Amino acid sequence: MIKLTRIFTLALVLFTIVFSSCKKEAATDSKYYVKFKKNGTWITWSYALGELGPDLIDDSKTNLGIVGYTENGKGQINLSIQVDGPVLGTGVYNSDDYFIPIIYAENALESDLYLMGDIDGREESKYTITITSITDDSISGHFTGNYLTKSFEENDVVEITEGQFVAKRVR
Repeated sequence: MIKLTRIFTLALVLFTIVFSSCKKEAATDSKYYVKFKKNGTWITWSYALGELGPDLIDDSKTNLGIVGYTENGKGQINLSIQVDGPVLGTGVYNSDDYFIPIIYAENALESDLYLMGDIDGREESKYTITITSITDDSISGHFTGNYLTKSFEENDVVEITEGQFVAKRVR
């Protein structure tokens, strides 16, 4: 199951890189951003895109995705929620109850990816995303969690514990 999740999240990151590269100009408005606390320090990126709609492979599921990224596209944070059925609205989504892949990339072009996982002696990586507003133009909310592990290197951890976003909605 973990390998399948990692394959899915890698595919999602690759899609996001292409997606964000094509749409970068549309997200530079100063009202769009992703802000998060990494290892105790707040980081704000003023490029943020969001999408909400049927899953492109299985239309019985609905996906919401937020990507925040640096101007050069190397730094990225991806927040996703997938639910069964056609409705994903405002509310609280917990990784214990929903499929919520969270991905952080320090150098996305070289595949330095941090994903949800678990480390011996620590509680499993968990996140909660709260969607506070969905309009035709934007998706807003905040999130909390504990940590992400570097893909294929279980002892390399980044603590991303909270954040907020206002993303330009492109779908």
